[in-house]
Amino acid sequence: MTQTTTSPAPAITKVIGEQSLKIADLSVINADKLAANDPAATETLLKAAKSPGFFYLSFDEPASENIAKDINTLYEACEKYFAQSGDEKMKDFREGVDRGYKKGPGHESFEIAREEKDTITLPTKLVPYSNVLRDFSSVCDNYSRICLRALSAGLGLEGQSHLENTHNPNDPNDSGLKLLSGPTEPTVADVPNTTHTDGGSITFLWCGKWASQVQIPETKEWLWIEPTSRCVLVNIANSLQKQTDGTLHSPVHRVTQPTDGVEDRFMVSYFFRPSKTF
Repeated sequence: MTQTTTSPAPAITKVIGEQSLKIADLSVINADKLAANDPAATETLLKAAKSPGFFYLSFDEPASENIAKDINTLYEACEKYFAQSGDEKMKDFREGVDRGYKKGPGHESFEIAREEKDTITLPTKLVPYSNVLRDFSSVCDNYSRICLRALSAGLGLEGQSHLENTHNPNDPNDSGLKLLSGPTEPTVADVPNTTHTDGGSITFLWCGKWASQVQIPETKEWLWIEPTSRCVLVNIANSLQKQTDGTLHSPVHRVTQPTDGVEDRFMVSYFFRPSKTF
């Protein structure tokens, strides 16, 4: 495959507080239409996956209501878990893997690997949420695979070149559900530089507050990503960019804030990663 040239993503402007924000006008794609092999939905997905590499995934009822309910429950789990002392959370640290507790610049996280979701001994504060954590991980993995199959179809990939061949659910992999705490800073100037691309193949992110910016590949302009309550924000990650020889785009993005002021900010993310043999 060759690198595909696309038009820059459009932007819209919205006033938040006293700030005028330029916002990426991202496509909204219905997951049920993707699952049904709807040609228009597949075409929209492929276009968004090429540039800017971000899109919103929406869900029909009753899935939409169930997901919204589960996300609110998981935000509560975040609040309970991350309110613990640093020493207590460090008991959950695991060396050399994404799993368990981690602390980085401006954020901390706890990740549960998909292949451990039925066997992991959860920290005490997360035990009341064990069923939601386990079931929601499966929901995210299912929708990730729907996106993967649709991308293969849009790219015309068949046989050994199908993207699912490197994402066999029976192979060892590092896919996982991650709870995050990324509170805002006293001032925008205090925000650490978190510019990055994601490892793995597909990332799902739920966050009810302003938190993310994407760099548009054609212009290098930074645009805000608007939080939504009924969609999940999805982005292509490095493995799919590599596997498609750059046809799909793993976007440069960062976690930041539009205005000054400290407040809690919780996020729930699912990192869909390829088989370890890839």
